[in-house]
Amino acid sequence: MKNRWWATHRSDVVCLGGLASVAFGLGTLVFALLSPERIWLYSAMFGPAVMVAAGHGWVEPVVAPGSDLQRFLNQETDQFDVNTLPEDPPTAEAVSRLAEQHKYLLSSVATIWRTFGISWTSVALLAGLLYALNAVFQYGLFRLISGTVPAGVVAIFLVLSPAQLIMLSDFRDYSKAPFIVGGIWALGRLALAGSGAARGIAWSVVLGIVTGTGMGFRQDVLIFVPFCVLVLPFISEDTLRGRWLLRIARPAVFCAVFFAAAYGALSGSREEGTGLFHNATMGLISPFGATAGLTDASYSHGYVYKDGSTMSIIRNHGYRTTLRAAQRDGLVLTAESIEAIPSVGAKYDDACTSYY
Repeated sequence: MKNRWWATHRSDVVCLGGLASVAFGLGTLVFALLSPERIWLYSAMFGPAVMVAAGHGWVEPVVAPGSDLQRFLNQETDQFDVNTLPEDPPTAEAVSRLAEQHKYLLSSVATIWRTFGISWTSVALLAGLLYALNAVFQYGLFRLISGTVPAGVVAIFLVLSPAQLIMLSDFRDYSKAPFIVGGIWALGRLALAGSGAARGIAWSVVLGIVTGTGMGFRQDVLIFVPFCVLVLPFISEDTLRGRWLLRIARPAVFCAVFFAAAYGALSGSREEGTGLFHNATMGLISPFGATAGLTDASYSHGYVYKDGSTMSIIRNHGYRTTLRAAQRDGLVLTAESIEAIPSVGAKYDDACTSYY
């Protein structure tokens, strides 16, 4: 049985091994050679990763102005010495929303830091791993429709693509790429799973694990949930034949596994907000409608793809709706007496939903 499996998959294993090695080496090298000002890390959110690497657990440090930790988180220095932390460092009441949303990404960085020391240079190892994982899933995706050699050629072409390599500089956003490509690959395998119910359920589990894990790297991966709920009941031949139980089981299993895998990145404080509504609003601004070939409506959610611009619109909307609601209730409020809508948190999420 083992010999039969090896004879069938030997070329794939050899191709994947070579592809992953090249991608890891190239991704690590390119990221390491990038100058700090060319790397978009959102470095301020890495405080909990420093604390985990230093052995203090998943907590948000209180960063003192002018401290070594502040300089490190501002990328003014490449390395941080844990011995500069006090024995019992001060921590905030809760971890920031941004860090909670990227918990798996920061935890992965913390694991590397615990092994190789806390430095921005060592993050190149994780960049290389993500680049290699993306290459593996790209190979698997093309392997669904072609043989080993064509899939390997296309995959190595993508690995060497300058357009993909330069995206490593936007480390946080690139980290979602392997999980999105992996999710599409798992969907393809699910579509080709045949009439076996067990295989369909198994690939639904794989799809949930890959995309749910990706939620802890970048929450854009959440887009798989509504898409899969709509598509999985009709994705393969056996579900199209009217096997209604299987139609229900596949999306149900996927959702259960997805949210179980993503739980660590979804279990932050309600007061910190989710940030998902802000991201959704950002995706509805005018430039994206034009890219998608949609005609302009009589209104717009925004004109510029900038967090600050969208936050200003949402906060202003929250202020105006609060004032109108108070006036309807017969309350007399002045501009000074209305509590400002924060840029993050549950009140900001409520303002986003009201804005729709």
